[in-house]
Amino acid sequence: MWYYPLMVDNEKKTSGKMYLNVGYRRGFFVGKTGRTNNRYPEELKMQSAKLVTDRNISYREVARKLGIQIKTQVHVWVKRYLDGKPFEQEAFRKGRPKTKFASVEKEMAYLKAEIEYLKKRYPNLHGE
Repeated sequence: MWYYPLMVDNEKKTSGKMYLNVGYRRGFFVGKTGRTNNRYPEELKMQSAKLVTDRNISYREVARKLGIQIKTQVHVWVKRYLDGKPFEQEAFRKGRPKTKFASVEKEMAYLKAEIEYLKKRYPNLHGE
């Protein structure tokens, strides 16, 4: 197994980010570590989508002109623009949705009904 030493990027010395040497070794692509997610304003997203759709400028050229690091991000924005979806995605939440109850009795009734449902659904799991 090959290990690649970490080195500090000289241009961004103030940021203190550590980077791996980027390369292709033994069938694996070795990428940078310590990346941060960039947030772009709504106006820039709309402008990039309009440049691609209205003026037929390539994704790569729009990304280069507007200072967007990855052309794929422009592609995602254009697709959302054409579909009429908002640029910002709502946060994805895993698990059961949070339920608010007016009283403790209603919460107890809900939990009891949930337990009964689970007992009927999975009869071999409970010890009765």
